[in-house]
Amino acid sequence: MLIRTERAVAAIQSQANTRAGLFNGGNDLVADVETGNPQAEQLLLHQQQAIADQDASLDLLLASVNRQKQMGMAISDELDQQSSLLDELDDGMETTGMTVNRHQSRIEAFLKQANSGGNFCIILGLSALLMILTMLALDMI
Repeated sequence: MLIRTERAVAAIQSQANTRAGLFNGGNDLVADVETGNPQAEQLLLHQQQAIADQDASLDLLLASVNRQKQMGMAISDELDQQSSLLDELDDGMETTGMTVNRHQSRIEAFLKQANSGGNFCIILGLSALLMILTMLALDMI
């Protein structure tokens, strides 16, 4: 696509130089064509062809610019969608982080309470008793 655009621009510049040469003395050319000068008519046809070629090159360039505009707009839309998704993800991460911090502080408070009191020993003793009773119950079956 870039190469086609560069070619179109080079063709336009070349034609502009040709056009400048063709239009030197343009008023005299019209007068010569009106008098029926065949060289003037040929030069006028050449000028018209150069203008038509330049118009075709400009149409190609316009089509290329329009495609680039459409691609730019599509990229912009995609970036807007991605930005909103990232914002939602950021909000979710913030909420999750706050939840994790709250649960971590609860666990820390529970561990402090368990270590400071005899609750830990009671829980450990009851767990051992439960295991012993479960083994005895399984032996009876």
